[in-house]
This record gives sequence, structure tokens and C-alpha cells, in this order.
Amino acid sequence: MRGQPGATVGSNFWNTKGALSVVDPVTGAKFPLGGTGVRSTWGMLNGRMCIDSQGEGVYDVTTYTAAPAKGATHSIDYEMDVWIRERSDVATGYGPLPGSSSQHPGDAHALFEVSYYYRFYPSEVGSLIVVRSFRQDQGGVPMVKEPKIAAELRANGRFTEIDVLRPNRTVATAATRGQPEAPKAILFTRQADDPSRVVARWGVHAPNQADRCPGGCFSTSMRAIRIARNLPPAKNPFTSVADPLADYSRPLWQNGAYGLDGWASRSPGRDKAYPCDTTSDDKVTTCSADYPTNVLDAQGHLVHHAGDPIYLRPYYHHPPKFTDAEQSRVSAFARTSMQDARRWELGGWKPDNVGGGDDPDGPFSASFVLFNGWEGGRGPQDCEPLEVALAPGVESYGMVARYTLGGPFALLGGQPTK
Repeated sequence: MRGQPGATVGSNFWNTKGALSVVDPVTGAKFPLGGTGVRSTWGMLNGRMCIDSQGEGVYDVTTYTAAPAKGATHSIDYEMDVWIRERSDVATGYGPLPGSSSQHPGDAHALFEVSYYYRFYPSEVGSLIVVRSFRQDQGGVPMVKEPKIAAELRANGRFTEIDVLRPNRTVATAATRGQPEAPKAILFTRQADDPSRVVARWGVHAPNQADRCPGGCFSTSMRAIRIARNLPPAKNPFTSVADPLADYSRPLWQNGAYGLDGWASRSPGRDKAYPCDTTSDDKVTTCSADYPTNVLDAQGHLVHHAGDPIYLRPYYHHPPKFTDAEQSRVSAFARTSMQDARRWELGGWKPDNVGGGDDPDGPFSASFVLFNGWEGGRGPQDCEPLEVALAPGVESYGMVARYTLGGPFALLGGQPTK
């Protein structure tokens, strides 16, 4: 999204109430839909979205195939550079190189480049994913919210739950078992916020871990990788450096310095789209900024995540149901580095005849895990305080992923079969 920091609000994608404006609940200011300072209704870029009539989305893909690295006789390397632009009239100076095999060589309008370096093994797929941003302020400052990698799975009838594992093979979250798919249903998700999370596993409900993969689980591990912030033109890491999949000292996903989590940790001081949450997307919340609850731990202290602020009673005058203005006022303290925002998100649909939303036996018809840098409310329009300006110039973030239909523990130690 491109706009003026501090003065750009979300639109209203849902608009179930027929609103004509987006409203700031704290000041009462109104922003007419479609007017100045209101972002476009769609407002989302992703690696699967081809360019639209406005020139937004994926406008080019460059692919390469490399010979197997020395000693990797049973693997194949493949690289794909995905070029994404937000406006076709804003030149950033970056894009497919002149003379490349892409459809638009030399088109230097990219806002993002996402490079996927794949290695295909007999038993799994490994991938190094590098995201590069190219800021150019022509026509407004480019701002970002909810950068994420998504793992989506159908496999109808095979899996009934998703859980998340730590490096020591213990379960880090309660199992996510989805909810019935019905007309106009809103999908509610669960979050995984254990700082040591590393593997997401699709399996079946069973009392013991050993019994959760009777026909094989689908599992994916996600870690960060240390790369230079201003990464030079890409080189295939599988042929130019030591195999990145072989190093289990890679930082965990949540590390505060690298990968999308590093992006979240660097961004709190960057300009926000708007100071507080508005009525965009039909919802006003605190945007995950902590606020007082009645939940106490064994020592009588309020339960909250370490490092997150707690805002005291003067912010709230109508417990237990807070007004939009009260919640919006607290949302101004939301920041991308909050633990409550730096979480993975899990969810899925099940056929509507399997029972409740926590049915252990009903199989997924579709499911996903979102590996978020940081969350941002219910969608691209929500929670303006968590939409922040891109860093000036070029900035790069790297992640290393592995996917397997074998047991999840293979992703926690050892190397793939070459």
C-alpha cells in the first residue's frame, strides 16, 4: 500500500453495514470511502497474484535450473525469481535483468523480489526463500503489513489436526482441528507463539505422538537464515555456498534479527499508516496491544507476554465490554515487535457434517499454516498501526524451509538423503 504515513487509513473490504466512510473512533474524523487518505479496497500483494488492470501484482518470473551440486547426485536445483510491483508507473530501479529469459527483461518497476531456491530430494523438498524490498516514494510512501509465507494443504480426508513442535520434539501448541465449512462462515484461526517453534505437522488425532502419522504426516520446518541486509544480485546458494539445509544451527524463526521475524523486530520505529485502529473492515480492536484482563498467574500477576506493555485501567471505563474509542486508543501502542503479533497462524475447513469446530476425527478439506513476520488484524485493511513504511533503499530477509511427507522428526536433525 502506498500513501502518506500517519494519514492513510484502511478501506472496508467487508462493509456489511453499508458504511460510506472509515471513522477514527478516538477523534471522530471521517474518511469517505474512495477518497483521499483511504487505501484501495483490495490492497494486497502476493506471489500468486498476477498483475491486475492497475498493474499491481506479479508481473514477471525468471527461472533457472542448475546442475546438482557436488555430492548431491540424487537432487535437482531450481531457482525462481518472482517480481512484484505495486504500481506500473513507479520505477524503483530493480527488476528482471536486461537479457534475462523473463517476459519483461529490464523492466525496473519491482517493489519486491521473492527468490525461491529449491532443492528436490527423493524424500523431501528444501527451499531457501529470500525477500527483497525496493523503496521508492514517488506517489506516496510504500507501507507493509503481515508479511508471511503460507503452507496450504488439501489432501482431502488424510489429516485431522495440525500441531507445532519445538527442536526437542515436544509439542509447542494445542492441536488445531479446524471448523465446519458452511455458507458465509468466518474462519477462526489459532496462533502458535512459542519462541522455540520450528516445525508444523499435519497428522491425525492420537493420544501419543508416535501414533499421529500412521500413513505419514506432512511436515514443514521454518527457520531464518543470516544474509546481508542489502543483498547483491542473487546467486544460487546451493552451488555457491555450503548447503543451507545442512546447518541446524540456523536461527529459529523467532530470533529478533533475521528472516521475517527480523523484519518485525526492526520495524517498530518506522512510520505507521495511521496512529490508531479505525472502523476499516467493520472492526475496531486493540491490534494485539496488551490490555488488562482478569486472568492472573499463581503469583497474582496479570498474564501477559514478556516485553509487551500493559495499559492500566484509566484507558478503560466500561469493563468488561470496551468501547471502540477505548480499544482504538490502546491500538496506538501496537508495534510489529510485540510477541502477540509475531505468531504463526493455523486454521482449516472441515466438511460441515463432522461436528464442532474442535472435532478430533473429522478430516480437513483444506488447511493452512501462515508463517507470519507479524500479524495485522483480520485482513489487509485492518489495524493501521501495524502497517509500517518499508526501509529506505534495499532490505533483504531470508528463510530456509523444508517440506516432507515423512516423519516430522527428520526435520529436526540430520540431512536429507542425497
